[in-house]
Amino acid sequence: MSFRQRVVILAVICVSPSLIYGSETALPATEIYEKVLPQMCAVLALSDTGEELGLGSGFVWDKNQVVTNRHVVAGAATIRLDCNEVRATARGILRHSESIDLVVLEAELGIPRTLEVRNSAVKPGEEVYAIGNPLGLSNTITSGIVGGVRDID
Repeated sequence: MSFRQRVVILAVICVSPSLIYGSETALPATEIYEKVLPQMCAVLALSDTGEELGLGSGFVWDKNQVVTNRHVVAGAATIRLDCNEVRATARGILRHSESIDLVVLEAELGIPRTLEVRNSAVKPGEEVYAIGNPLGLSNTITSGIVGGVRDID
């Protein structure tokens, strides 16, 4: 499985009730929220003049890496991360993909990765939860279903 495939799969199933933490049964939304929240980050992209260019969500991929959407940080001179009680400025972009709209940011976070996922793919109709910081709202959760799955080269 390529890096891009792993990141896309992780971005989707990190909040799938039956696929996180090796659980064979679906976890309740409250338990998923509590387990995922420490890994979530608000991402703020700023221009060289301090103007806000983008605001979105990300998650800790490794203790000093955060995955977010590429369009959120595109053109930024500075990228600030607010990972609940840990705040940092990204040192740079380690990897990026225009085609799947993802970047991996490097930052001095020191947050250990606690999200563990199985390698099972999600299926259309499967229940999922989205946890993040949409439009500047902090630490929200919503539920939905997988509408479709596509392969990425």
